[in-house]
Amino acid sequence: MDDAENLVQLIYCSASADDITDADVNNILEQSRKNNEENNITGLLLNNAQFYVQLLEGDCKAVNDLYNKIIKDPRHGQIMLLAYTPTDRRLFSGWTMKHIPEDRVINDIIEKFVNQEGFIHLQKFQQSCISYMWDVADSK
Repeated sequence: MDDAENLVQLIYCSASADDITDADVNNILEQSRKNNEENNITGLLLNNAQFYVQLLEGDCKAVNDLYNKIIKDPRHGQIMLLAYTPTDRRLFSGWTMKHIPEDRVINDIIEKFVNQEGFIHLQKFQQSCISYMWDVADSK
């Protein structure tokens, strides 16, 4: 059972240090799902060969600790926090880590708002990613 006062959702985007292979993602998912179950963290991972966009939800301390690990993970570069909000309910309560690989919508969002130098139109990028994640949650 969640303590609603401490429940948060965190969304970040990061560039991959190298092109992401299916094997890389499978390894990340396997380890993430195990660790997330132990720490009561749920969420969604979207990725393509160059970028991760991830929503994490759970107890504030557990989510903060995980995000600090991600920041130090050499597989991630150009990490950008897109949203950090308290919430009274989880969007992905049944998923230790739902995964949507090479999704057409997230690819379109990235292509539209991200260039080689970094993020452009940051507010629109944030809004588009968050809106899409909510759409995914509604359709599950």
